[in-house]
Amino acid sequence: MTITAQSVIHRATDLLQDQTSVRWPANELVRWLNDAQRAVIKVRPDSMNTLGGLWH
Repeated sequence: MTITAQSVIHRATDLLQDQTSVRWPANELVRWLNDAQRAVIKVRPDSMNTLGGLWH
């Protein structure tokens, strides 16, 4: 099942109680998401799907 970055960011804004992105701008949340994805790949290189998506 594919999970989009948009849905992850939307869930994060809900959890952070910042739906208007005042405290946590969307571009900052995207940077955090990208950092997390890179960290996962470092620890679990097999989690990268080389056909286009990040997760199996």
